[in-house]
Amino acid sequence: MSISKITGAVVLVMGLSLQSMAFAENTPTYSTTATPISELLDNPKTRVVMDRYFPSLADHPQASMFRGMTLKDIQPFSDGRIQDKQLKAVDHDLAKLK
Repeated sequence: MSISKITGAVVLVMGLSLQSMAFAENTPTYSTTATPISELLDNPKTRVVMDRYFPSLADHPQASMFRGMTLKDIQPFSDGRIQDKQLKAVDHDLAKLK
């Protein structure tokens, strides 16, 4: 095998690797521990999930105060209204979104 064929193969493999990395970086990943509530409420796709599990969250009187926080961040202040199993279910549904 000639050097030019080996070099071409290496360049091809590197290009495919970079392309898949770029695709992975452009695919949004949402979670209850890392994504701010504002992003989950403002995105139409994630809003559907939020409304399913927490239908009154967007209209909460203190929504402006916690929009920069995550669901996990506000859980301790929810008086038990945000349960671990709900967060797990939300994460499961968010992971399905592209």
